[in-house]
Amino acid sequence: MTSNKLENLTWYKDSDAEARGEPGIYHSYMKSLATALFYIEGKLDPTWLMGSSGFAFRIYVNEVMCPSAMSVFDFSSILPEAIEQAGYHAIHISRFWNEADKESERRADAHAAIIEGINRGIPAIVWDIAEAEWGLITGYDLEEKVYHTLTHKGKPIALSFDKLGWNGINILSVAIPDEANQRN
Repeated sequence: MTSNKLENLTWYKDSDAEARGEPGIYHSYMKSLATALFYIEGKLDPTWLMGSSGFAFRIYVNEVMCPSAMSVFDFSSILPEAIEQAGYHAIHISRFWNEADKESERRADAHAAIIEGINRGIPAIVWDIAEAEWGLITGYDLEEKVYHTLTHKGKPIALSFDKLGWNGINILSVAIPDEANQRN
């Protein structure tokens, strides 16, 4: 298969929270996870997701109040654990600034996991699709060498394969819900 795109995948909105004048799920990783889980399951309890993941209780503080401080935490432990707590085993592949020697291996692993996930009907949660935020990879085209994505604002854009992990904030972080686990 040279291309595949998940159909009818739309950005999750917490309509109940919006009706109450609340922001709902705010963090782009959690928005992406909520959208992926809603797509997989066809239902979602956003309050349960935020509580079980611990993101409802996170407080973000930075000494200079830098807006990007929302994304400064240990991706490798917190991101897959949020998926585990949501009831799925997690696939998480990452590469940080100080791991240049692992770049090609991790990128190849992430690409293979993304393709496999899409082929199984599971979007991938990926760092820095646009504007230094998490978003979703919803498809791929091997001939064009692009991923189909939804940004953290729900906007569909194409991301070239060579931008994965190198789209401005040069960190690779790919998280994919895998098989269901026993947590509920």
